[in-house]
Amino acid sequence: MQLDCYGNGAVTVDKKGNIYVLSADGGDVFKYSPIGNILWYNQDLDCGGGYKLKLKKGRVQVYFDYCNFDYAVLDKKTGELITYVYSKKNSK
Repeated sequence: MQLDCYGNGAVTVDKKGNIYVLSADGGDVFKYSPIGNILWYNQDLDCGGGYKLKLKKGRVQVYFDYCNFDYAVLDKKTGELITYVYSKKNSK
């Protein structure tokens, strides 16, 4: 299930029922267990303005509007930053 919010923030749920939340300022990502216990959070992203979360192959992709990169990739199990992904328009 994916829920994109107007402006910043987003919520998505994986197949195991874990809940991923992008904060209202679009800069922090939290992972909660199905019963609401916090499993990890990442407050180290170098940008705000995140608007979308996408789960893909053991990773969490966090999409941004106002950064020099398009999205950040986090490890789904630990929340650690793996990389930033840049498009051609943002690689100048």
